[in-house]
Amino acid sequence: MARAHCCRHPPVGKPRTLVAAIAYGELSRAPYAITRLLKPRLDAGQIAEWINDPKLASRQAAYTLLLGIVGGPDTAVALEQQIDAAMKARDATNLSAMLAADLELRGPTRVDWIEQTYFADHQRTLPEIQAALLALSVHGGAEGTVPRRRVVEAYLYFIKARKPMAGFVAMELADWEAWDATADYLAIIRSKSVRDPAELFAILSYLKLSPLTTAQTASLPSTDQQE
Repeated sequence: MARAHCCRHPPVGKPRTLVAAIAYGELSRAPYAITRLLKPRLDAGQIAEWINDPKLASRQAAYTLLLGIVGGPDTAVALEQQIDAAMKARDATNLSAMLAADLELRGPTRVDWIEQTYFADHQRTLPEIQAALLALSVHGGAEGTVPRRRVVEAYLYFIKARKPMAGFVAMELADWEAWDATADYLAIIRSKSVRDPAELFAILSYLKLSPLTTAQTASLPSTDQQE
């Protein structure tokens, strides 16, 4: 975990780029739930400098997540302006990190907006949808500002709104033992809404694990047949 001086003021004589490298190295190895514990040690101004430094462009996503943890209302407004601009340009660059940071700042109520903006709007591109799912996944794994239960609800909304892509979230739901999607997945398999073999495998694997799956699934194809 990063020490206090890594994210506040660098020691005399030590280049800021080295301090940033140390902080980034520790950040990149830490789960998001652990990263959130760094909040008292983070300096929003310093992180903003790193984000705007072209030499650190490859680290932008990680630093954006940090800014979401330490930022305030002004940070949320700035992030949402960037997200709006990205939407207009259909640009998914750094979008997942911006959405995850915005969720950290705004809380569960912002999930409604993601559902309507990225899942319900069929004009959104695949990279944009994947970015929204990844942002939700970050919070679902952390069980922090946005509870996992709310992320699961968003996934269920996604399954209904995007049936051909429903398998995208199957394995994560299984990992979380969230079996609420069982009925929807059974219906999707029977309707043949999903064509991609990898997605079919994920959905069938979920159904095999679900305690809510009934004897009706005996007629479903086996996961072996999907390999």
